[in-house]
Amino acid sequence: MTEEAFDDESALWALKQLTAIVTDDIDLESDFLKDIARLNALQILEGYFLRVEAHREREGSILDAGATARYCKFLESAAWVD
Repeated sequence: MTEEAFDDESALWALKQLTAIVTDDIDLESDFLKDIARLNALQILEGYFLRVEAHREREGSILDAGATARYCKFLESAAWVD
């Protein structure tokens, strides 16, 4: 996954996906495909929130000295579930 996967638009899409899965309002053939969609959406949201915190740390608006390091570590391991 690249950093572009964690922008505002992607986070909104992921939230809509999760809502559709929870309310069973998604057209996926099996629970397995729903699980894949859920895992990818959760990764997008996790990356989005880590990215926001890292940007805030760089701007000096939060005192969390580890936010950028956590985001970079996440980026190293983040991958689409197929």
